[in-house]
Amino acid sequence: MISFVEGLSSISTLKRWRKKAEELTGVTFKVEQIRIGRKSTQTIYTFTDADVQKFQQVADTKKELGLDKAIITAFTTSDKQTVSISERVGVLEQELAQQRTDFVNRINCLESQNRQFQTAITDLQVQLQRIETQPKGLRKLFQSENDKHR
Repeated sequence: MISFVEGLSSISTLKRWRKKAEELTGVTFKVEQIRIGRKSTQTIYTFTDADVQKFQQVADTKKELGLDKAIITAFTTSDKQTVSISERVGVLEQELAQQRTDFVNRINCLESQNRQFQTAITDLQVQLQRIETQPKGLRKLFQSENDKHR
């Protein structure tokens, strides 16, 4: 397989590309079990000529598009890619709407808390004003040491 695709340098590169193609596009490749001993087998992937051409397309376009985009363009048909994009847009719209409602709810909660804090601050300011205007007996409790010696 490596000798058929120009730009594919090793088996580990092929393995990475195959895994990315499976993850990103959902494509599956033919798997065979080869017996290598009496009790052991090895799993290998067999690629069709079309798969080899797609891997060659990935090798040719990966420098321009990046590996992920090159794999997506090589292994998806235009109809499948359009559906996939429209599905992604729908999901993103739903997520955005959910985040927007969460954001609005959080803003309303923060505004409510802000009003409560403002009410508490004004109450404390009124209490402080009342304490400052109280007769000297209560005011002495809240004075600092420097104020007492005057």
